[in-house]
Amino acid sequence: MLNSTYSKVAVAILALVGVVALTPTMGALAQADASMPITIAKNTTKMVGCPYSMASGNIVETAQNEGVFSTLIVALKATGLDQTLADKNTKFTVFAPTDEAFSKLPPGTVEMLLLPENKAKLTKILSYHVVMEPLSATEIQKNNLIRTVEGSTVKASTVSGKAFINQSQITKTNVYATNGVIHVIDNVLMPTN
Repeated sequence: MLNSTYSKVAVAILALVGVVALTPTMGALAQADASMPITIAKNTTKMVGCPYSMASGNIVETAQNEGVFSTLIVALKATGLDQTLADKNTKFTVFAPTDEAFSKLPPGTVEMLLLPENKAKLTKILSYHVVMEPLSATEIQKNNLIRTVEGSTVKASTVSGKAFINQSQITKTNVYATNGVIHVIDNVLMPTN
């Protein structure tokens, strides 16, 4: 009985020593990305390798699965950019405005942009939300200006602990897809020229 008690105490002490020994390492890792959580697309079953291998779909499929990008998906399809963002051989970063973000535009703007005669203008706006390389939230914080597919740059900044791209707040970071990463934003980005 006494040996059993000593065994339990010894195991408890070893466990405590192990936790104390790991705490500085775990703390450093937690601090490194604590402000930028990694989100894998909904309904993901793969759990091996890098974040891209854990995702279950490409940028477009991942956006569809999130359920808050219906307007963005319609706009991507209207321009043909949905095919580009589905390319498995290229990795992208997409600053993705939600349906709510599109609803902040003046009335009739989305409908006007979706007209066939405005395809070039809509393509320019959507391309301003895309970067030709995958950037995690941590990498975005390290860059002040980020060149978009449209050709212009967007400005990354942090104000009061909140991350922004231009004037749009990043409300959710690191939604990984098989071919890149989505960062959710609360406003539609508009190129200046």
